[in-house]
Amino acid sequence: MVFENDRKWKSSNGQELERYSATIISSSPNVLIIKYNADLTGIPEQYREWEMRFIGPGTYRWRSTSWPIGSYNDVIGVLCNR
Repeated sequence: MVFENDRKWKSSNGQELERYSATIISSSPNVLIIKYNADLTGIPEQYREWEMRFIGPGTYRWRSTSWPIGSYNDVIGVLCNR
């Protein structure tokens, strides 16, 4: 899958990106488990795999699969091409 931001995003290692990719590891009706590809550099291995849980139309929450189960970030809005 390809992420395309509406503006440049600066990662914690200083890399500025508008577009990056990930491989879908698994899926269920409202959850994707993804792993960032090599185009997103400088990320420690424990932060390459993430759970993307869709909680309603246009909204989701993230959690690194290395975080305790049930721990998520704040709700994020998303706009996908149709």
